[in-house]
Formats: sequence, structure tokens, C-alpha cells
Amino acid sequence: MPRRCKSAVIKSYSAHLGEIAQRLREGGVLVVDDLEALPLRPQVIHGHHEWETTIAALHFGDVPVISFCRGPYYWAEAPCLAPNVVLWAAVDEACRDRLVNKHGVPESKVELVLNGIDLERFKPRTTPLTQVRRVLVFSNYASEQNYVPAVRAACEKIGAELTVIG
Repeated sequence: MPRRCKSAVIKSYSAHLGEIAQRLREGGVLVVDDLEALPLRPQVIHGHHEWETTIAALHFGDVPVISFCRGPYYWAEAPCLAPNVVLWAAVDEACRDRLVNKHGVPESKVELVLNGIDLERFKPRTTPLTQVRRVLVFSNYASEQNYVPAVRAACEKIGAELTVIG
């Protein structure tokens, strides 16, 4: 059963603000690059990326921290190891293995939090597609400098529309 908050003030901290910070602000999220600028003291820190999470954890040393790992290799995805981390969350087995085997996080303190999907809305196909018409690449790492050109060429070959987001 998912845990839900009755109310929440959405706040975000980053050491370096850019386009994403502006887009979040336009959506009503308070985004700061100075933790002193937060109007309220957090009750829980949900952190992603080692540096920012560690800075926030040390700044608010008595606030419990949940440190998320969303990538098994990228250096910024290393876990926060501040003493007030109460839980490390991994989005897949590879991230869990990184936390436990590479960073020494106790396995009992790691929770696997898989990306969710509504299985009532998105049901598996009973028969395979005979022709692919649309292809979606959803990745923060997809670019023209890596595999997108190969995917585009394959889509052109079979007459499929390609959308790349992330």
C-alpha cells in the first residue's frame, strides 16, 4: 500500500539552477540554491544525487533523509551517507546492488521502489503487433550523440514515427 502525505509543500534544492528549475517554478514548485531561503524547515528530505542530498542532510542534521538511487553507474547517483539517512531507496536491482556492494549500505536499510504502472489501464497485449507505427524512447541519456540516430534509422526503415523524451 503506498504511503501518502495529507499535505505537502513542494520544495526543491539544487546547487546549480537552470532551465529545469525555471520549469519547476512555472509549475508552482519553490526551487532554491540556498537552503536558508526555504520558508519552512523540512520534516523529511527526499534526496536524489549525492552532493545536493548530502548538503541538505548536513544542513538539517536532525531531519530524516531518504536517499534515492536512480542509476547504477553515474557518479552523481552515489548515495548520501550522512548519519541522518534512515532509508536508501533503489529503483531497480542494479541500483540496489550498487548501494549494497559498492557503497556498503546495509541491505536491511535498502528498499526497492520500482517505477509504478497502472496495470488496469495498461494491460499486456494478447496478440503481438503486426506492424510498429510509433516508437517512444524515454530516457534522460538518449541523444543524437549516442543511440538515437540508430533508432531513428530503424524507424525510418519500417515507416514508424519516433518520439524521444526525457
